[in-house]
Amino acid sequence: MTPAYIALGSNLGDPAAQLKAAVAALARLPQSRLERLSRVYRSAAVGPGTQPDYLNAAALLLTALPPLPLLRALQAIEARRRLAERFGGGEPE
Repeated sequence: MTPAYIALGSNLGDPAAQLKAAVAALARLPQSRLERLSRVYRSAAVGPGTQPDYLNAAALLLTALPPLPLLRALQAIEARRRLAERFGGGEPE
């Protein structure tokens, strides 16, 4: 298994719930095991306009997935989170 360090972050909607759902999705990835999770950090948003603070964390995933399938799986998790946030739905499947 190869270690993959995954950065997590959210500042819209319910960031704590979004991080929790993202961690659960990481734990369900095939050929992978969620090994460790950092504590959650709060950081100020940077850039134009006023934005809520971010909640950030990092995860250590041990995986047998090749790089591109892992990237696609992570992008699919992110896309589901964005859709749920955009359309005000509950937890995505």
